[in-house]
Amino acid sequence: MKVRSIFRGAAIVLLSVQGLADVKLAPLFADHAVLQRRMDVPVWGRADAGEAVTVKFREHSVKTVADTSGRWRVTFPPLEAGAPTELVVSGKNVVRLIDVVVGEVWLCGGQSNMAFRVEEMERPDVIAEATNDQIRHFAVGFAAAATPSETAAGSWKICSPATVAKFTASGYFFARDLQARLGVPIGLVNSSVGGTQIESWMSAESLASNPAFAMVNERWAAVMGDYPRLQQDYEAALAWWEQASGRQRLESAKQNRRKPLPPRSSAHRDAPASLFNAMIHPLVPYALRGMIFDQGAANATRTDEYGALFRAMITDWRARWGDAEQPFYFIQARNYRDPLSPGDNRAKLREAQASALALPATGMAVTIDIGASDDPHPRNKAEEGGRLARLALAKTYGEDVTFSGPVFRGLKKAGGALRVEFETFGHELAARANPLEGFEIAAADGNYFPASVRIEGRSVVVASKEVVAPVAVRYAWGDDPACDLESDAKLPTAPFRAEILR
Repeated sequence: MKVRSIFRGAAIVLLSVQGLADVKLAPLFADHAVLQRRMDVPVWGRADAGEAVTVKFREHSVKTVADTSGRWRVTFPPLEAGAPTELVVSGKNVVRLIDVVVGEVWLCGGQSNMAFRVEEMERPDVIAEATNDQIRHFAVGFAAAATPSETAAGSWKICSPATVAKFTASGYFFARDLQARLGVPIGLVNSSVGGTQIESWMSAESLASNPAFAMVNERWAAVMGDYPRLQQDYEAALAWWEQASGRQRLESAKQNRRKPLPPRSSAHRDAPASLFNAMIHPLVPYALRGMIFDQGAANATRTDEYGALFRAMITDWRARWGDAEQPFYFIQARNYRDPLSPGDNRAKLREAQASALALPATGMAVTIDIGASDDPHPRNKAEEGGRLARLALAKTYGEDVTFSGPVFRGLKKAGGALRVEFETFGHELAARANPLEGFEIAAADGNYFPASVRIEGRSVVVASKEVVAPVAVRYAWGDDPACDLESDAKLPTAPFRAEILR
């Protein structure tokens, strides 16, 4: 028995040593991966400290040595799209990745409307037609962490009727439009979680970069202050539940008391930086062309702070990927009659989101015309993804496509009326309804009244019998407002509010 135990112990030690020696790749490097074309491509992973590692792809072979902590990294020069190829990593073991392609890679981030899957559209025709091995999707597994992680769960899936149901719907249509136009593989890295706040997607460093952001950590400190008491209550409730009879549990359920859930801890998804740590940090510095993003509803009651947080997050993510002008395109909050809002939370959120357009290489897909008044998760993801694709095609790839509806550019007095001027990107203003609704004007007292509207070229003249000396105008201002002004390209006018400088 002792001899067997000795041999068994030796085998365990040998397996452990062998496990430590294995060369391992970062999570995004897997079968069917898409590598970014026309830019340097870093490849990295873990091995034994001092272990020699060779990485081969196509005609390139790059060697390195793992550092004292076991980390290694190599960089391939810019690559062009081409046939699928093996990527081979050699150290004390050999790892072969099959069917690796080169194309365009985009990170898809945000909350529930980005996490919204193709299957949730309830469109079997979309699923049945989704055979395209040039579109590939990596869903980052949900996780939250108190400190930055090096790894994440997930795998690359080739687009087909058997797989596309689990793809991000907006991302899929974005990729479909890009792939049809560009003719190269498109890779989507989907890191999104429903019901999540912007601060969870920000790094601890970005949250510490501005004294005004201290309120985020202060709020969370208050939550954590209650944690010991809540954890004690949870343990007591759980102990009762586990020993309760079926009849007792049924009676409890009738009173809306079910199996208790643990309280929020330091690694909860609501914790500042928790999702960045677990679902963004492990992806850096995988080569990306850009990012698309759909988030904000979870912050709709704190819109006064959202704009600065959003801009800081974009700036920080770009810095981590080493490109201060990496394309970042986002969806502005849709029209939705939010029962928890006094009527304008989403209007203020849209304004805060739009402030990110002050950053370079950003773009905003306006979707105020295609939301659902009674549903925060509208199913028209083809249009949403298509509008994001228009931004990318025009602003990133230089394609000749119309990427925006009218955008406010200026305000002038016009007698007892106001003239509102727009940038229309070569198109004419048009009305979706007669009379055209959505504009309101106010005098110096700040009381707004619906305005009559007359289109004159690329401006509109707005007036109201209720307002003798107007100084302010707003358009599509509300959670679910009228929004009848568009361009003749059928893209909506972005919501805004403005005043005559006094």
